[in-house]
Amino acid sequence: MSTETAQTGIEMVILGAGRPFSGAEPSVLHSTRQGGSRNGRVLDWLLGAVQHLRPRVHFISGYRADEVQQQYPRLRYTHNPAWESTGAARSLLLAPVDTRHDCLVSYADIVFHRHAVDRLAATGGDIVVAVDSQWRRRYAGRTEEDLARCEKVHYTPDGISRLGADLDAALANAEFTGLVRLSAPVMQWLQAHNETLVERFSRAKLAGLIEWLRMQGFDVRAVDLAGDWAELNEPRDLAHFVLGTKAQTLQRLQGLVQCSRIEDQVSFTVGDWQTAPETVLHTVAARFGEARVVVRSSALSEDGFASANAGAYTSVLDVPVADREALQGAIRDVVSSYPAGNRDDQVLVQPMLTDVAASGVAFTRTLSRGAPYYVINYDDCSGSTASITEGSSSAHRTVVIRRDADEASLDIPAPARALLPALREIESLLGYDSLDVEFACDGQGLVHVLQVRPIAVRHESSPDSDRQVLRQLEQAQDRFRQLQTPGSSVVGRRTVFGVMPDWNPAEIIGTRPGRLATSLYRWLITDETWAAQRAGYGYRDVRPQPLLHSFAGHPCIDVRASLSSFLPAGLDDALAARLVDFCLDWLEQRPSLHDKLEFEVIPTCLALDFPRWEQRFIEDGGFSAEEVAALREGLAGITEQAMRRGDGDARQIGQLEQRFERIMAAPMAPLDRAAVLLEDCRRFGTLPFAHLARSAFVAVTLLRSAVTRGIIPPAAVDGFLGSVRTVSHRLNEDAGAVGSGRMSRDDFVQRYSHLRPGTYDITSPCYAAETGRYLDPLLQRLANS
Repeated sequence: MSTETAQTGIEMVILGAGRPFSGAEPSVLHSTRQGGSRNGRVLDWLLGAVQHLRPRVHFISGYRADEVQQQYPRLRYTHNPAWESTGAARSLLLAPVDTRHDCLVSYADIVFHRHAVDRLAATGGDIVVAVDSQWRRRYAGRTEEDLARCEKVHYTPDGISRLGADLDAALANAEFTGLVRLSAPVMQWLQAHNETLVERFSRAKLAGLIEWLRMQGFDVRAVDLAGDWAELNEPRDLAHFVLGTKAQTLQRLQGLVQCSRIEDQVSFTVGDWQTAPETVLHTVAARFGEARVVVRSSALSEDGFASANAGAYTSVLDVPVADREALQGAIRDVVSSYPAGNRDDQVLVQPMLTDVAASGVAFTRTLSRGAPYYVINYDDCSGSTASITEGSSSAHRTVVIRRDADEASLDIPAPARALLPALREIESLLGYDSLDVEFACDGQGLVHVLQVRPIAVRHESSPDSDRQVLRQLEQAQDRFRQLQTPGSSVVGRRTVFGVMPDWNPAEIIGTRPGRLATSLYRWLITDETWAAQRAGYGYRDVRPQPLLHSFAGHPCIDVRASLSSFLPAGLDDALAARLVDFCLDWLEQRPSLHDKLEFEVIPTCLALDFPRWEQRFIEDGGFSAEEVAALREGLAGITEQAMRRGDGDARQIGQLEQRFERIMAAPMAPLDRAAVLLEDCRRFGTLPFAHLARSAFVAVTLLRSAVTRGIIPPAAVDGFLGSVRTVSHRLNEDAGAVGSGRMSRDDFVQRYSHLRPGTYDITSPCYAAETGRYLDPLLQRLANS
């Protein structure tokens, strides 16, 4: 795996410092021997299972470290000099990971499928451990001694209650596989306590460290692989990876497809090749004569429903059958690329396509969620059949097509248009519509199918859900077009929408909130409060314009409305409209600024760096000096008012607390009380909060401009902002007070029990309903820190 192209969204630590159990050869590099042939390297399997995440991989080396590094030069290495006397826990603590990200940790002598990694990523919890509930029968003849020695787990749907090699086998219901995901907060905690932990866990196994973290209050969850993993000290474990093959699928479809062509093939097993290579070579020559062929991988582990290893194995293109040595070498290259070395793995030989107009890979549904689209990635420039799959294409094109699209539509590029009938025919023949198809189109427009496999993600779609998705999209398109017409109070010729500008729904309610959460957010803020705040502050009054609109369930901010609301009230409509249009064009050319609207796209107060705005508006926007002066004057009044109103806004928050007590004590029906509380929250809560938040934006803008002008250093601003006391500060202080005995646990729970993970999703349990999940771990963690 190339670290140059690795993403930084996840770290991975491979614990390879220990000596293999067999002691015969480096288990990090090779599995055990089977049938006298060398199996592939364990790391190939391990890295193949996580390659879709493109993590930054750290290998903790020890035993035969130089050999491992020579075989895998692109990994990041940390050597454990005391590897012979220390355990896996100490090796983990040596890893120089980026603690801003989650971290996958794996023993180096295990293998697992990609879907195991995805399940760990999708499971909540500070720590997610891959376990095996079929541990007692994982391989035949497992002894009681081995059961007692292994790292064991007792878990329930609520999480892991005990983990470690010292757990009585009679009490355990699973085995720890050696694969775990640690969240970023856990990695930060380990880093903060590294010196103490390195000494304390010098000889501990990984399970021992996780058990100790669980006792510190971290939420430890389990994902049951149910035997679907392998510790490659045992050859029997490889049976878990036996899946269908590429050759079998193509052979089954060849005589049925009419909208595409599947070439003739010769396929044979690794065992056939090892036993009778001359027979294999003769069969290939008899079938293809002196043609040129492609020798392709067709491993059992390559094309299953549960996982995919696309591109993991070697295929050799343009091999002349008449050149016996070249053909023999190509087959050897393919066979040697198989990590398992299973004698039942296959090799597939087909004619080499020469007149290639386009080639690529098509997915009949989106990979992530199975949405009703064909996603076609192709190259129509290089003439290669492998440029897309190899990632070598310099002219990569991607087309996304609705599943109900008309095949004859001229809006669809020619290669994709020719491919659609072939994809639909294969879906019909297989009765399955979640497929990954490798293809090539020749100069006559004929589609050649090179590979068909199921997408290795479960998609629980039905025709009804597809129709619903497509109907919502059509409604969203109509809504988008309707909203381009400005309302009576906003200005600008058009608008765009985003999930991060202004009141940032992506951060506050998420990109796919429930209807209730969206409704509450609108009622409390984005229907009226946001605009009332701006008008009261001295900005343009854009009421009754709503700020937020939903498109197929995705909440988006109307950027034109937001920009209009940041203009001083005194500007005339013509100048205001030109400013909005200019800022909208500026943002559209720089989409990375969507979450920096108030700082980088439009000025919202008169800061010390206003000359940069003057320059932009005059030189790039064509505004006159007089027009910019009018904007400056309006912003000066807004800034002056911002300095005066903070105390009054804060006092309104106090009124909210007083009124809450009276409303809760008043005799009224629950729904009536809810309505009154919501109205009070909007009037005395979110409105003054919005004023205070706007004042904070003004203050931060002034501070940043002072840094830009060199008046104060950045460290001074950071120090000041760090000194501001927030709710999170108070929460931690009160938790500390519980630990020191200055506050009771009951008082702490009472103070914070109303909070919930999803502020606007009242269907999610509040802290009072799950104190053991949210509040007690905090108390325990601070008490032990």
